[in-house]
Amino acid sequence: MANISGFADLNNPNRGRRSPGMVPLNIAGGNQPMNIPFLGGGANQGDPRKATVSEVVQEVFCPTLHAKSFTSSIVIANITIFFITLIWGGLQIPSNEFLTPNPATLNTFGNRNPELIKNSFQIWRLLTPVFLHASLLHLLFNCLSTLVIGSQIEKITGLVNVAIIYFASGIGGNLYGTWTSDSLAVGASTAINGLLGCFIAYIIVNWNRIDPNTKCMMICMISFVVIMNLLLGLGGGSKNQSQADHAGHFGGLISGVIVGMALVKPNGGHSDRYEDKVKLYGQILTIAYFVLLTIFIYV
Repeated sequence: MANISGFADLNNPNRGRRSPGMVPLNIAGGNQPMNIPFLGGGANQGDPRKATVSEVVQEVFCPTLHAKSFTSSIVIANITIFFITLIWGGLQIPSNEFLTPNPATLNTFGNRNPELIKNSFQIWRLLTPVFLHASLLHLLFNCLSTLVIGSQIEKITGLVNVAIIYFASGIGGNLYGTWTSDSLAVGASTAINGLLGCFIAYIIVNWNRIDPNTKCMMICMISFVVIMNLLLGLGGGSKNQSQADHAGHFGGLISGVIVGMALVKPNGGHSDRYEDKVKLYGQILTIAYFVLLTIFIYV
Protein backbone atom coordinates (compact mmCIF):
# COMPACT_ATOMS: atom_id res chain seq x y z
CA MET A 1 0.00 0.00 0.00
CA ALA A 2 3.00 2.31 0.41
CA ASN A 3 3.21 2.76 -3.38
CA ILE A 4 -0.42 3.89 -3.76
CA SER A 5 -0.70 7.66 -4.04
CA GLY A 6 -4.39 7.90 -5.01
CA PHE A 7 -7.59 5.98 -5.75
CA ALA A 8 -6.61 5.71 -9.42
CA ASP A 9 -3.64 3.55 -8.46
CA LEU A 10 -5.92 0.87 -7.05
CA ASN A 11 -7.29 0.08 -10.50
CA ASN A 12 -4.08 0.75 -12.45
CA PRO A 13 -2.85 -2.58 -13.87
CA ASN A 14 0.54 -1.06 -14.68
CA ARG A 15 1.25 0.14 -11.16
CA GLY A 16 4.71 -0.95 -10.06
CA ARG A 17 5.84 -1.85 -13.59
CA ARG A 18 8.81 -0.16 -15.18
CA SER A 19 8.00 2.16 -18.05
CA PRO A 20 9.61 1.06 -21.34
CA GLY A 21 11.46 4.37 -21.48
CA MET A 22 13.06 4.00 -18.07
CA VAL A 23 16.65 2.82 -17.97
CA PRO A 24 17.60 0.46 -15.12
CA LEU A 25 20.88 1.46 -13.52
CA ASN A 26 21.42 -1.61 -11.37
CA ILE A 27 24.36 -3.94 -11.33
CA ALA A 28 23.52 -7.25 -12.93
CA GLY A 29 22.57 -9.68 -10.26
CA GLY A 30 22.12 -7.11 -7.48
CA ASN A 31 20.22 -4.09 -6.30
CA GLN A 32 23.14 -1.69 -5.84
CA PRO A 33 22.77 1.35 -8.13
CA MET A 34 25.49 1.87 -10.70
CA ASN A 35 27.65 4.96 -10.57
CA ILE A 36 27.30 5.89 -14.26
CA PRO A 37 28.89 9.11 -15.55
CA PHE A 38 26.41 11.69 -16.94
CA LEU A 39 23.49 9.25 -16.53
CA GLY A 40 22.95 9.37 -12.79
CA GLY A 41 22.99 6.57 -10.26
CA GLY A 42 25.21 6.12 -7.24
CA ALA A 43 25.09 7.13 -3.63
CA ASN A 44 24.08 10.75 -4.12
CA GLN A 45 20.57 10.00 -5.29
CA GLY A 46 17.86 11.65 -3.25
CA ASP A 47 14.40 13.10 -3.65
CA PRO A 48 14.69 15.29 -6.80
CA ARG A 49 11.66 17.29 -5.70
CA LYS A 50 13.65 18.70 -2.79
CA ALA A 51 16.75 19.60 -4.81
CA THR A 52 17.50 23.13 -5.98
CA VAL A 53 18.44 23.92 -9.58
CA SER A 54 22.10 24.42 -8.64
CA GLU A 55 22.17 21.08 -6.81
CA VAL A 56 20.70 19.27 -9.82
CA VAL A 57 23.20 20.92 -12.20
CA GLN A 58 26.12 20.04 -9.92
CA GLU A 59 24.99 16.43 -9.52
CA VAL A 60 24.57 15.95 -13.27
CA PHE A 61 27.63 17.83 -14.52
CA CYS A 62 30.09 18.30 -11.63
CA PRO A 63 29.20 15.77 -8.89
CA THR A 64 32.57 15.92 -7.10
CA LEU A 65 33.17 19.64 -7.44
CA HIS A 66 34.45 21.10 -4.17
CA ALA A 67 37.51 23.02 -3.04
CA LYS A 68 39.61 19.92 -2.29
CA SER A 69 38.77 17.93 -5.44
CA PHE A 70 41.41 17.28 -8.10
CA THR A 71 39.18 18.83 -10.75
CA SER A 72 38.95 22.13 -8.88
CA SER A 73 42.66 22.15 -8.10
CA ILE A 74 43.75 21.62 -11.70
CA VAL A 75 41.38 24.33 -13.00
CA ILE A 76 42.69 26.81 -10.42
CA ALA A 77 46.27 25.90 -11.38
CA ASN A 78 45.56 26.42 -15.09
CA ILE A 79 43.94 29.82 -14.52
CA THR A 80 46.77 30.96 -12.23
CA ILE A 81 49.52 29.89 -14.64
CA PHE A 82 47.74 31.51 -17.58
CA PHE A 83 47.73 34.94 -15.93
CA ILE A 84 51.32 34.44 -14.76
CA THR A 85 52.35 33.92 -18.40
CA LEU A 86 50.51 37.12 -19.36
CA ILE A 87 52.24 39.13 -16.62
CA TRP A 88 55.63 37.52 -17.29
CA GLY A 89 55.99 38.29 -20.98
CA GLY A 90 53.03 40.42 -21.95
CA LEU A 91 50.63 39.86 -24.84
CA GLN A 92 51.25 38.68 -28.36
CA ILE A 93 50.66 41.67 -30.62
CA PRO A 94 49.08 41.48 -33.14
CA SER A 95 46.84 38.54 -32.33
CA ASN A 96 43.58 37.16 -33.67
CA GLU A 97 42.43 36.09 -30.21
CA PHE A 98 41.79 37.93 -26.96
CA LEU A 99 44.54 37.80 -24.27
CA THR A 100 47.16 35.72 -26.06
CA PRO A 101 50.44 35.12 -24.19
CA ASN A 102 53.71 35.91 -25.94
CA PRO A 103 54.97 32.76 -27.76
CA ALA A 104 58.43 33.30 -26.28
CA THR A 105 56.90 33.15 -22.80
CA LEU A 106 55.13 29.88 -23.59
CA ASN A 107 58.43 28.47 -24.80
CA THR A 108 60.12 29.59 -21.57
CA PHE A 109 57.39 27.98 -19.46
CA GLY A 110 57.64 24.68 -21.34
CA ASN A 111 55.44 24.36 -24.42
CA ARG A 112 55.65 21.17 -26.44
CA ASN A 113 58.66 21.80 -28.65
CA PRO A 114 59.51 18.55 -30.49
CA GLU A 115 62.97 19.79 -31.50
CA LEU A 116 63.97 20.50 -27.89
CA ILE A 117 62.36 17.30 -26.64
CA LYS A 118 64.18 15.14 -29.20
CA ASN A 119 67.56 16.87 -29.46
CA SER A 120 67.99 18.46 -26.02
CA PHE A 121 66.14 15.78 -24.00
CA GLN A 122 63.87 18.38 -22.38
CA ILE A 123 61.39 15.69 -21.40
CA TRP A 124 59.54 17.95 -18.94
CA ARG A 125 57.97 19.51 -22.03
CA LEU A 126 55.82 16.39 -22.29
CA LEU A 127 54.00 17.44 -19.09
CA THR A 128 54.24 21.23 -18.79
CA PRO A 129 52.09 21.99 -21.89
CA VAL A 130 48.96 20.77 -20.07
CA PHE A 131 49.26 23.83 -17.78
CA LEU A 132 49.73 26.35 -20.63
CA HIS A 133 47.10 27.91 -22.91
CA ALA A 134 47.27 29.93 -26.09
CA SER A 135 44.45 32.38 -25.37
CA LEU A 136 41.71 33.24 -22.90
CA LEU A 137 39.12 31.40 -25.01
CA HIS A 138 41.38 28.34 -25.13
CA LEU A 139 41.71 28.46 -21.34
CA LEU A 140 37.98 28.90 -20.71
CA PHE A 141 36.99 26.04 -22.99
CA ASN A 142 39.50 23.66 -21.41
CA CYS A 143 38.52 24.69 -17.88
CA LEU A 144 34.85 24.06 -18.62
CA SER A 145 35.66 20.69 -20.20
CA THR A 146 37.83 19.74 -17.23
CA LEU A 147 35.10 20.67 -14.74
CA VAL A 148 32.39 18.66 -16.50
CA ILE A 149 34.34 15.61 -17.70
CA GLY A 150 36.92 15.51 -14.92
CA SER A 151 34.30 15.73 -12.20
CA GLN A 152 32.45 12.74 -13.65
CA ILE A 153 35.62 10.65 -13.93
CA GLU A 154 36.70 11.65 -10.43
CA LYS A 155 33.30 10.44 -9.21
CA ILE A 156 33.85 6.92 -10.53
CA THR A 157 37.62 6.54 -10.02
CA GLY A 158 38.54 8.70 -7.02
CA LEU A 159 40.98 11.58 -6.63
CA VAL A 160 44.23 9.63 -6.97
CA ASN A 161 43.21 7.64 -10.04
CA VAL A 162 41.76 10.63 -11.89
CA ALA A 163 45.02 12.50 -11.28
CA ILE A 164 47.03 9.56 -12.67
CA ILE A 165 44.78 9.31 -15.72
CA TYR A 166 44.88 13.07 -16.33
CA PHE A 167 48.66 13.46 -16.21
CA ALA A 168 49.40 10.12 -17.92
CA SER A 169 47.09 11.12 -20.77
CA GLY A 170 48.71 14.54 -20.99
CA ILE A 171 52.16 12.96 -21.26
CA GLY A 172 50.92 10.23 -23.61
CA GLY A 173 49.25 12.73 -25.90
CA ASN A 174 52.35 14.91 -26.07
CA LEU A 175 54.52 11.83 -26.69
CA TYR A 176 52.38 10.92 -29.68
CA GLY A 177 52.32 14.53 -30.87
CA THR A 178 56.11 14.77 -30.60
CA TRP A 179 56.52 11.56 -32.61
CA THR A 180 54.10 12.48 -35.41
CA SER A 181 54.50 16.26 -35.68
CA ASP A 182 57.14 18.99 -35.47
CA SER A 183 54.57 21.60 -34.43
CA LEU A 184 54.64 23.56 -31.19
CA ALA A 185 51.67 22.96 -28.90
CA VAL A 186 50.15 23.95 -25.57
CA GLY A 187 46.91 23.07 -23.81
CA ALA A 188 45.21 20.67 -21.43
CA SER A 189 43.29 19.05 -24.28
CA THR A 190 45.61 16.03 -24.36
CA ALA A 191 44.68 15.30 -20.74
CA ILE A 192 40.99 16.14 -21.28
CA ASN A 193 40.78 13.69 -24.18
CA GLY A 194 42.36 11.17 -21.84
CA LEU A 195 39.44 11.68 -19.46
CA LEU A 196 37.10 10.95 -22.37
CA GLY A 197 39.17 7.85 -23.05
CA CYS A 198 38.69 6.81 -19.43
CA PHE A 199 34.94 6.96 -19.98
CA ILE A 200 35.41 4.47 -22.84
CA ALA A 201 37.48 2.30 -20.50
CA TYR A 202 34.64 2.45 -17.95
CA ILE A 203 32.25 1.01 -20.55
CA ILE A 204 34.76 -1.73 -21.45
CA VAL A 205 35.41 -2.70 -17.82
CA ASN A 206 31.69 -2.82 -16.97
CA TRP A 207 30.55 -4.29 -20.29
CA ASN A 208 28.85 -7.28 -18.67
CA ARG A 209 27.31 -5.20 -15.87
CA ILE A 210 25.51 -2.50 -17.86
CA ASP A 211 22.10 -3.27 -19.32
CA PRO A 212 21.74 -2.97 -23.14
CA ASN A 213 19.67 0.25 -23.13
CA THR A 214 22.14 2.11 -20.91
CA LYS A 215 25.09 0.66 -22.81
CA CYS A 216 23.71 1.89 -26.13
CA MET A 217 23.04 5.34 -24.69
CA MET A 218 26.56 5.62 -23.28
CA ILE A 219 28.22 4.44 -26.51
CA CYS A 220 26.23 6.89 -28.65
CA MET A 221 26.98 9.79 -26.31
CA ILE A 222 30.71 9.20 -25.97
CA SER A 223 31.08 8.44 -29.71
CA PHE A 224 29.47 11.77 -30.62
CA VAL A 225 31.65 13.73 -28.18
CA VAL A 226 34.90 12.00 -29.22
CA ILE A 227 34.23 12.28 -32.97
CA MET A 228 33.28 15.95 -32.76
CA ASN A 229 36.32 16.69 -30.61
CA LEU A 230 38.72 14.91 -32.94
CA LEU A 231 37.19 16.39 -36.11
CA LEU A 232 36.84 19.96 -34.90
CA GLY A 233 39.95 19.91 -32.74
CA LEU A 234 38.40 22.04 -30.01
CA GLY A 235 40.55 22.98 -27.08
CA GLY A 236 43.94 22.33 -28.61
CA GLY A 237 46.96 24.27 -29.74
CA SER A 238 49.56 23.55 -32.41
CA LYS A 239 51.61 25.11 -35.17
CA ASN A 240 51.29 28.68 -33.92
CA GLN A 241 50.02 27.27 -30.61
CA SER A 242 46.45 28.44 -31.27
CA GLN A 243 45.30 25.83 -33.78
CA ALA A 244 44.00 22.33 -33.20
CA ASP A 245 46.47 19.74 -31.92
CA HIS A 246 44.90 16.68 -33.55
CA ALA A 247 47.85 14.40 -32.86
CA GLY A 248 47.88 15.33 -29.18
CA HIS A 249 44.12 14.80 -28.93
CA PHE A 250 44.36 11.33 -30.44
CA GLY A 251 47.33 10.32 -28.31
CA GLY A 252 45.62 11.58 -25.16
CA LEU A 253 42.45 9.67 -26.01
CA ILE A 254 44.33 6.39 -26.53
CA SER A 255 46.31 6.94 -23.33
CA GLY A 256 43.11 7.52 -21.37
CA VAL A 257 41.56 4.30 -22.67
CA ILE A 258 44.47 2.01 -21.83
CA VAL A 259 45.36 3.64 -18.50
CA GLY A 260 41.66 3.63 -17.60
CA MET A 261 41.43 -0.08 -18.39
CA ALA A 262 44.24 -0.63 -15.89
CA LEU A 263 42.79 1.58 -13.15
CA VAL A 264 38.98 1.67 -13.36
CA LYS A 265 37.36 -0.75 -10.95
CA PRO A 266 34.16 -2.60 -11.88
CA ASN A 267 30.91 -1.52 -10.29
CA GLY A 268 30.16 -3.66 -7.28
CA GLY A 269 33.80 -3.98 -6.26
CA HIS A 270 34.20 -7.67 -7.10
CA SER A 271 35.82 -8.46 -10.45
CA ASP A 272 35.34 -11.58 -12.54
CA ARG A 273 37.63 -13.24 -15.07
CA TYR A 274 36.66 -10.86 -17.88
CA GLU A 275 37.36 -7.76 -15.80
CA ASP A 276 40.68 -9.18 -14.57
CA LYS A 277 41.70 -9.71 -18.20
CA VAL A 278 40.71 -6.13 -19.10
CA LYS A 279 42.90 -4.83 -16.26
CA LEU A 280 45.84 -6.99 -17.37
CA TYR A 281 45.48 -5.91 -21.00
CA GLY A 282 45.33 -2.30 -19.87
CA GLN A 283 48.57 -2.66 -17.92
CA ILE A 284 50.33 -4.35 -20.83
CA LEU A 285 49.11 -1.82 -23.39
CA THR A 286 50.05 1.13 -21.16
CA ILE A 287 53.62 -0.09 -20.75
CA ALA A 288 53.91 -0.91 -24.46
CA TYR A 289 52.49 2.47 -25.54
CA PHE A 290 54.87 4.61 -23.48
CA VAL A 291 57.94 2.44 -24.06
CA LEU A 292 57.45 2.15 -27.82
CA LEU A 293 56.75 5.85 -28.35
CA THR A 294 59.85 6.75 -26.32
CA ILE A 295 61.91 4.40 -28.49
CA PHE A 296 60.41 5.81 -31.71
CA ILE A 297 61.29 9.36 -30.62
CA TYR A 298 64.81 8.83 -29.33
CA VAL A 299 66.15 5.87 -31.32
